[in-house]
Amino acid sequence: HTFNHKHELSKIKLSGFSKDQALNLSEMILGKAYVKANFDKIIDLNSKLEHSPLGITVLLKQLVEKPELLSKFLKQLNKGVFNLSSLQYDSKNLTQSLAIAYSLLKPEQQKLLSVIGVFKGTDFDTEAVAAIVENENNSVKKLVEELHQLSFIEQSRNGRYRLHPFVKIYLQSKITDLEVYKRLLEYYEVKFRPDRSDNPNTKRWILSEIENIIGAFEKCYECGQHKEVVKFWGKLCRYLWDSGRWSELDKYAQLALKSANKISDERSAASCNVKDLSWLYVWRNKLSKAEECLKTAYKYLKNHDDKDLNAIFFQRSGVIHQMKGECKKGLTALNKALVYFNDHKNKVCICDTNLYIGHCYRDLKKYEEARKYYEKSLFFGQKIRQHEGEAIAL
Repeated sequence: HTFNHKHELSKIKLSGFSKDQALNLSEMILGKAYVKANFDKIIDLNSKLEHSPLGITVLLKQLVEKPELLSKFLKQLNKGVFNLSSLQYDSKNLTQSLAIAYSLLKPEQQKLLSVIGVFKGTDFDTEAVAAIVENENNSVKKLVEELHQLSFIEQSRNGRYRLHPFVKIYLQSKITDLEVYKRLLEYYEVKFRPDRSDNPNTKRWILSEIENIIGAFEKCYECGQHKEVVKFWGKLCRYLWDSGRWSELDKYAQLALKSANKISDERSAASCNVKDLSWLYVWRNKLSKAEECLKTAYKYLKNHDDKDLNAIFFQRSGVIHQMKGECKKGLTALNKALVYFNDHKNKVCICDTNLYIGHCYRDLKKYEEARKYYEKSLFFGQKIRQHEGEAIAL
């Protein structure tokens, strides 16, 4: 906002509302009774609008006339297919207002802005934009700053930028080159290092970008770029697993599995079932679903000499048997896995498998045998600094 004070133009920077301020605005527009009855949905809607006063005002005023549209609005915002032309602003619908402003931009500004809607998260950095437009970062920074001065782009934090939610929805409709999602995922393929998340700088970067990463992964699946989805899945899986986002892991593992099947990549499909989904269901105590994953993967394994995946298969099977109280069957499967891991000096898997064998002997009340395998697990855990394995073994 600008104003004239003693013939000097000044700029006041206004941030979005806080969660409580957005809620107060919602109550002013819709009334306390309606907000109380739909509290979780209103909170979710405000969050998706990033607590923008304009966004909340424009959207919630539509609900005054048609309160039943709340669920529809949330669904559309989740899918990024909101119909802006139904919303009025300055005697025009929002699509018209934004289209007029967009048409006044220089061609190079339009070209850059037309792809910035690819970012699902709250904000983005210019390096990622440079990667998807295949241009030098300095040139992109200059254009982004010009668009910031024109109020199409807002400053976020730590040198990052963001879009108003309605501007983002409008720009998503301008994306015609679906390869832009592939280029974004390829950029993250290089930059995304969940194996180094202990590093403070890496951790900060991941936390800033993870929603953009997930958004690019989803869009690549929707656009049929299944090779890219399968290739990227290992990194995303590791992050979701280590960060405890298990519901999302289940959801996106299903996409990776479908992508692998669509391109007839039997090995990747089997790996997803054995390494990721079956193990997730084991930890969530959904043993029948875990067994179903292994059963599906076995169709591939019985016809291929895939020793590495077979060993993981036996390890997973052994743990399922142990959890079902079938400890003798569990020991048979786990010992098959351990032979392979020992031969290939896979210390992580040796540590884990000794631990699971210890559990079988413990449940069979063969405590001296259990102690022996727990001590082996502890020994390898200390060697590779696997603190979780050490703690369980202790």
